[in-house]
Parts: sequence; structure tokens; C-alpha cells
Amino acid sequence: MRLVFILILGGFVFFSNINGTSIYILDEAKNSTAALEMMENNEWIVPTVNSELRTDKPPLHYYFMILGYKIFGVNPLGARFFSVVMGLLTLLITYLFTNRFYNKKTAFLTGLILITSLHFSYEFHLAVPDPYLIFFTIASIFCFYIFKKKQSRFFWLLFYVSIGFGVLTKGPIAIALPGGIIFFYLIFTSQFNWKTVWNIQPFLGLFISLLIAAPWYYMVGVATNGDWIEGFLFKHNISRFTETMQGHHSFFVLPLIFTFVGLLPFSVFIISSFKKIIKNRKSEKLNFYLLVGSLFIVLFFCISQTFLPNYTLPAYPLIAILIADYLNRVKFKALNTSLIVLIILSLLIPIAAYLGIKQDASISDLTIYASIFLVLPSGVIISYYFYKKGSKNWIYILSSGFIATFLLVQFVLMPLADQENPVVKTKDQLNNQKVYYYKRLNASYYFYLDRPIQKLETEKDIRNKLELREPFYLITRKKYAERIDNKARLKKIFQQKDLFEGHVTTIYYFDGNTLN
Repeated sequence: MRLVFILILGGFVFFSNINGTSIYILDEAKNSTAALEMMENNEWIVPTVNSELRTDKPPLHYYFMILGYKIFGVNPLGARFFSVVMGLLTLLITYLFTNRFYNKKTAFLTGLILITSLHFSYEFHLAVPDPYLIFFTIASIFCFYIFKKKQSRFFWLLFYVSIGFGVLTKGPIAIALPGGIIFFYLIFTSQFNWKTVWNIQPFLGLFISLLIAAPWYYMVGVATNGDWIEGFLFKHNISRFTETMQGHHSFFVLPLIFTFVGLLPFSVFIISSFKKIIKNRKSEKLNFYLLVGSLFIVLFFCISQTFLPNYTLPAYPLIAILIADYLNRVKFKALNTSLIVLIILSLLIPIAAYLGIKQDASISDLTIYASIFLVLPSGVIISYYFYKKGSKNWIYILSSGFIATFLLVQFVLMPLADQENPVVKTKDQLNNQKVYYYKRLNASYYFYLDRPIQKLETEKDIRNKLELREPFYLITRKKYAERIDNKARLKKIFQQKDLFEGHVTTIYYFDGNTLN
């Protein structure tokens, strides 16, 4: 019954209003569009966006999105549905693993910690490859431990199969994360020797992984004359790790900060739980394995020059298990200091939300809705009151406050904010009209206009279109607009900041009349 409850609660939270907001952020827009173009072109090998080669990611999540489109239609639900499924599968295997090697209480609390994490729940709302990578990475980490402990060849096979599907989801990172975790765990536990390596059979295992992933990589390489392989491996893997890309600059402690914030409220117990595990590392081998796993994932991205908040999410289930085990075994009174810290942090969140909304020009009219985040400190304070009374229900009250906040954001704040999305406001006007773009545009237009949008790279390109004397719309960004404002007969009809972005979408219209 506990597992059923966790899955029902997780499903309710992960699915909450999933079709109620548009495809609006860059990664969602490009991934959803790539899947849509592959479906419409009956193309299973070469991903494109706006009919141009997309080298960012392998195709597994595109295939699931295509299935979602065929079941639910071309809409946010179709694009996001299987991300939710991956979230539920991650909850399922995490619960089953924890129940098997810890106990039911720890397994239940682990699931609750993950659902309570606003960041974890939000990630499975998105039409991006990360939900798939999280599942396959966690599956590989769990399967290796079971294989090592039980000497089960079945779980040995599942370990490498999970890696194979991970490589088909996001590339070499699916090998690097579990591989690095296992390497350092064996080093730290003095198990790294030829006997262990022979038992793991990495060459045979990786051959199995490549049997799953390599055929597509080969076919896309042939179909694009190596362009996809070059773009993916060098630009989106090596360069992303060694250089700052797309303005996502990182510094060493940034992944640590995001992981701590992302796992609130229970992340206030991370330091205490980790210290206890390090102290007892010889007797708590599983805890130490999960500790090495979570630290490796986070520290791996600490040295990356490009960082996004979703990068460390595969560590969340591992950390959640360790925190749950700690809470189930620690003395009740030992939690007091951490909870006081949580009260202080929770009081800062509504202030940060208010300032963030107020300073974002696209949604500054919604500052009153920052009051939603007052639910967080209210829940924390009530939880602390029950804790001081000696009630074990404080954990459930704490979780309820964060889950309630997430639901209010999804059902109230996000739909209102979404209405301020420039794409939502203009897509109907632009649909079935001739549209071009100059330099750059909001990528969501690719998805909602569902047709190639020709790029005009220079002012001469614009002049050539004007000379055709055919009506058209021109989408660009404000920083390029000054080059357009003096063009004859081009009328600026729309300008607004993109939702949650620093760019400002600007749209011009040419009515086809004779040029001045």
C-alpha cells in the first residue's frame, strides 16, 4: 500500500496541469519540434529543427514524444507525457531498491522526499531528455549494486542495458556517470583489482551497451556525412564540458548550491547524514556506495565550464535514500538545528519569489501571486511546532507544505505567467501567414507554427523580401530591431520580453504595398 500511495501521489504531482501551459522554454521548444518534424517527415534517424540538422541530443526521447503525439495529439501533453512516465518509473525502482536493502519505512520516506522536492517534480514536467537519463542512470547504479552483492548475471545484463539506453538518450554521459561512480567506489573500498574487473567484464558489457546505441549513431553518421557526430561529440559534449556555452557559465560551488536548493526542504539534513555515513563507511557499505555516487555526480559538474540546474538531478534519488535512512535512525532531538535553519531559509523563499517576479518585465503584474510561496514557511513552522511536541507527523506536514506550493504554482501561477508568453499571444495571428525571422527568434515559434521559418541573416535579405511586395511577418529580437526600424513599410506590431528569458521578441509586418 505504501508503494501504491507513493506512485499515486507522484503521478498526481508530476501530471499536475501538464497540458495547461505552453511549450515555452528553449530546450522544450527545440526537443518538441525535433520530434514533431521527425514524425511528420517519417524520419527515424536524422533529427532536425526548422528543417536544419539538430546535433544536440540522440533520439530516444524523440521517439517517446512521437508516441505521445500519436496518442494525445501534437500538444504539450503529447510532448511531456512520457517524461512523467519516466518520473514514475524512477520513483518505482528507487522505492523497490530501498525497500529491498533498507526497509519499507525508509523506502516510503525516500519517495516522499523526492516528490516533495520542487525541482525534482518540475523536471518531470518538461519535454526534455533529462527525465529519461535520470531513470536509466539510476537504474544502472542500482543494478550494479545488486549484481555485485548477489552476483546476479541478470542484473549484470540490466546494468549494461540501462547504460545502452542512456547513451541513446544523452550520449557518453550515460557511461561517464555510472562508470566514474563504480571506479571511485572500488578504489575507496580497496576492491579495484583484476579479479573485480574480470567479474564486471566491462568490455563485454559495454559491447552489449553499444549493440543498443551504436546502430543509430552509425546510421546518423552516414546520413549526415559525419556532421551529426562531429557536432554532438565535439560541441555538445567536449566543448560543453571545457567551455561556457549559451551563457550558462559555471563556477565550482554552483552545482552544490543548486543541489541543496533543489532538494529542499530535506536537504538541510544532507551534511549531518553524509558525516554519519563517512564515519561508519566500513560498516555501512551500501550507504557509502550511494554517497560516492551522489558526490561523484555533483562534483563531476563542479568542474564543468557549462552548468544547468538539471545536470545534477541523477544524484537526487541517491541523496534522498541517504537522508531517509538518516531520519529513520537518528535521535529525534538531533534534528532541531537543521529545522531552525530550514525555517530561516523558508522565510527567504517568498521574498526571493516576489523580487524575481517583480523584476521580470514579462510577469511583473503577477507579483501578488508571490504570496503562494508563503505556504512554504507556514508549513515549515507548523511542522516544527509538531516536531517540538514530539509528533512524528512533522515530516508529513513539512512535505504537504512544499507539495501544496508546487500544485499552486502549476495550477495558478504558471498558467497566468504563460499567458504573457509572446508566442502564446501571437501564434494565432502568425499561423497560416508568411513568416520570416531575422537573426534569432523564440524557438517556440517552430513548434506552434509547425512549418519551416526562413532565416534572414542580413539587411540585404530583408530588402530582397520587401522588393517582392508580398505581405509577411518578420520575427526578431529587440537587440536587432534598430537595424530594421528604418526599413520602408515595415511596421512594428509587437514587442515583449520572452517568458523567463532575457530576450525581447519583436515582430514587424509588411503589408506588401509599394516601397518608399
